[in-house]
Amino acid sequence: MNREKVMNLIGLSLLAACFAIALTRVFSRTATHLGSDVVTIRFAHYQLESGVRGAFDAIAREYEKIHPGVVVEQMSIPENVYPTWTVTQLAGGTAPDLIEFGNSTGTDERLARYFQPLTEWVGSPNPYNKGTSLEKTPWRQTFLDGLTGWPNYNTNLLEIYGMPNTVVTIRIFYNRDLYRKIIGNETLPRTYQEFIEVCRKVEQDGERITGHKVIPIAGSKSNAPRITESLFCGQVQKLWAQYQGDDLRQANGNEAVLRFAVLKHKLSLYDPAIQSAYQITHDAGQYMQPGFMQLNREDAVFTFTQGNALMIATGSYDTVSLTSQAPFEIGVFPVPYPTKDDPTYGKFVFGPATEAGAPTQGSFLLYMESKHKQQALDFLRFMTSQKMNALFAAKSGWLPAVIGVDVDEKMKPFMPVMDGYINGFRPFWGADTYRVIDNNQYLLLGSDGSVKKFLDALSRDFEGALISDSQNVNKTSRNNLLRQDVALASYMQLSREGAAPAAAKKVSELNEIETKLELDLDDGILEMNELGLPPMK
Repeated sequence: MNREKVMNLIGLSLLAACFAIALTRVFSRTATHLGSDVVTIRFAHYQLESGVRGAFDAIAREYEKIHPGVVVEQMSIPENVYPTWTVTQLAGGTAPDLIEFGNSTGTDERLARYFQPLTEWVGSPNPYNKGTSLEKTPWRQTFLDGLTGWPNYNTNLLEIYGMPNTVVTIRIFYNRDLYRKIIGNETLPRTYQEFIEVCRKVEQDGERITGHKVIPIAGSKSNAPRITESLFCGQVQKLWAQYQGDDLRQANGNEAVLRFAVLKHKLSLYDPAIQSAYQITHDAGQYMQPGFMQLNREDAVFTFTQGNALMIATGSYDTVSLTSQAPFEIGVFPVPYPTKDDPTYGKFVFGPATEAGAPTQGSFLLYMESKHKQQALDFLRFMTSQKMNALFAAKSGWLPAVIGVDVDEKMKPFMPVMDGYINGFRPFWGADTYRVIDNNQYLLLGSDGSVKKFLDALSRDFEGALISDSQNVNKTSRNNLLRQDVALASYMQLSREGAAPAAAKKVSELNEIETKLELDLDDGILEMNELGLPPMK
């Protein structure tokens, strides 16, 4: 028998053995749970960072201790396949009881079709907070943000869908040993100008001092926007205030104001503030490795943890992963904003942005067709109780989402910065404008890129993308209105028959929802009619 046949035989034998082991595990697990008195709750997420799965597992085991007839199974799905996996599970009717909120689950259509609104339960206290300072507090008010914003509260459906586990803040992580070696001290940058000086020092002297090439900032398509979008938003603070008037609470929301301002030629992409925002984006991008927008998050993390980059920007969720992988001590500091006296970028800013009101995230949704909906809802209450959120924060190294949970000393630098100004708008205002911007990013962030090249290319397709986004918003509002019509009719009938005591209250709530949806739709249609454009696709 020749070598090739032997290798093929060994390969087939290993494959057969792996299949047999997997099959045995599946059947043994199924057999364990076949008893009619055993309830299995499954929850899926894509958080593969160090410590997170262990934290969720600890919570599951605690729940099983007080619920002997319940088995809780954790399903951790890689992030790159999570969207496809989720859509497949939902379409096939095989989705787990609880699913972490993601881009694939967060559309209005999928939320309304596949997930149970939690609004009717959040007004009552969480029973698992008994004996704590939150014992009599409504479940909704036990969270730091009161579940008032994305991704937990859907402003189109006007329902609460998600129950969160953490608050995410963005920080710049740096290699302390490398910083001291190249910079000569550990004085951290407090302003954008000081930050750029650090980057320049690394670029100019890093290789000479260390003996190898050092990149100032490890970039990727996931990590770079943590810096560039923050700086962009800072440059349009005053412009955003101008379009929002006195109602600055809407920051980063109500993008229709901007869409129609551009379509009516009241606002141009060449507005000095927008040009400045893209210029600062370009400038920051020049201190990342070439081609970083084609790299994945893992590539940036590898570059940083190997000591080939001084800094990396990411969320508080990466703390444990980075510290466990890096063979050096890591420090952190907030993204530095330009000050008002910055000679280049000062005239467009109010000042550093506040992180007050940062939305709670890591949220789980309840699958509408769950066979054990009440038990899954009960586990969701347990998971988000003060005691369990404290356990989660301690084991995962993430910030807590629940009020009254102590923060570990090493996580205090990640606590939201409460002082500062409301930020400006994001650099995109819908799915189609995002696509157009993303397709032309290389003209801005490439080594030979420039703001003029980027804006000239962007302006060719941007207006059409804005029209498409506006039409999609109107279509979504109409579909949501039709959806609520069915629910309203059902609750009105229940109210008339007296079959459900809470039906009358629900009728009142749905009437308010429909009024809001109708106003939004009317405004959108009027704007499009004024422009002589079809209001919907």
